[in-house]
Amino acid sequence: MDTCEYNRTPSIPFTPHTISPRLRRGVFHPCHADRGTASAVDTLRPPSEDGWTIVLPVGRLRKRPAGGRQLSLLCKTVQSTVALNLSLIDYRDLNARQKENFNFLKVSAVLADYGFITMRLTDDWQGADFIAQHIDGETFLKVQLKSRLSFNKKYCGKDLYIVFFHEPDWYLYPHDEVLDCVLSETGIGTTVSWKERGGYSFPGLSKQMASILEPYKIGRP
Repeated sequence: MDTCEYNRTPSIPFTPHTISPRLRRGVFHPCHADRGTASAVDTLRPPSEDGWTIVLPVGRLRKRPAGGRQLSLLCKTVQSTVALNLSLIDYRDLNARQKENFNFLKVSAVLADYGFITMRLTDDWQGADFIAQHIDGETFLKVQLKSRLSFNKKYCGKDLYIVFFHEPDWYLYPHDEVLDCVLSETGIGTTVSWKERGGYSFPGLSKQMASILEPYKIGRP
């Protein structure tokens, strides 16, 4: 019988949150103004078949330009300004700090699909790198961001979650609950790393570890 069966039910139901169509339609674009006073903001327009469109701030349009000529010239200026030559980066070329920032933004995007917003912490408060707040107004998770499956004695008793990426999925698990299971199912408790340094991490996921973590896999909806 699986001694970790009590851990197989994830404590957080990851149900994708649906964004209203109104929010997906985008924001004001200066080239779409047709009357009155309007303002343009710094933003990214929602994705379409052609990808994302960057809209730059152009200040405040206090009067509708006569005949639309001035507005047309303004739009041409904005459109030429945002023609950026963007290129993908190689994650392996990033330094440690850049990788941490990269992963935080990546996991924040994934958690947003499940109704969470994330707040970055600068002082590693109670072992957490960031707070994940759910739209239900009741769920708040203290999260430590890791590059792989990890456990540490200093995280015990802090109601802390660990999040890491293992291709192609993200995993978010309660540290203490999963640690109890791993200690009972594996021999990490007898290793020098755990006994003398107080921590242990897995360079990859074996079938056994993947099975234990299956309830905590949160990949894309």
